[in-house]
Amino acid sequence: MLYLPFFASDPKLPWVILAGGATLNFALAFAMSERPLWEGGGVLYLCVPAFAATLVRATPDGIWMIVGVFIAIWATDTGRSSQVI
Repeated sequence: MLYLPFFASDPKLPWVILAGGATLNFALAFAMSERPLWEGGGVLYLCVPAFAATLVRATPDGIWMIVGVFIAIWATDTGRSSQVI
C-alpha cells in the first residue's frame, strides 16, 4: 500500500499519474511505429484493476471483499482453457 499516503492527500493523483503514463506509452509507441493503442491500452488494462483492488483493500473489511472475489473466481473457473482437447 505504498501509494495510499498520496491517495489520502489527493484522491485523483494516482489516476492522473496512470493517465499520464498511458499517454506517454502511447506517444512513445506511436513514435517508434509500434502498435500505440495496444501499448497505451495495456497500461490501463493492468493498472486500473490493480488500483481498484488497492482501493477496495483500503476499506475496513477490504481484505474479506478481496478474498470473496478470489473465491468466486476460483469456484466458477472450469479450467477448460487449460485442458487439451
